[in-house]
Amino acid sequence: MAAIARCHAQRYPLPMNLEQAIFKLSNLSDRAILFVERIEGQFLPESRSVILELSDEELEVPVADIAKLRAPGTEYFLEAFIIQDMVQEWEGDPVLDQASRTQLIKTIINYAENDA
Repeated sequence: MAAIARCHAQRYPLPMNLEQAIFKLSNLSDRAILFVERIEGQFLPESRSVILELSDEELEVPVADIAKLRAPGTEYFLEAFIIQDMVQEWEGDPVLDQASRTQLIKTIINYAENDA
């Protein structure tokens, strides 16, 4: 943990939920990582989320340790580049309405919980 204290992750401090974070990631570095709070054991669209862009040194540290220090109460969710790829696939849909957004969020949560 001492190595973490010397590193300085870029943190995007605006309070946001998972849904907001997913769509904000398209404008950020693909090195960013999303950390998300579980609500009653689940990731939900309204879960509190923190986006961190880790330094090279922090990339060598277990993500659980990064979460404890930089995003307390959250846990690793996914790297930005994975979410960005999934969002880009859906952006090809000429009508990304609320139902489509909701389905995309569910797909990303399912991937994070079962495939990552």
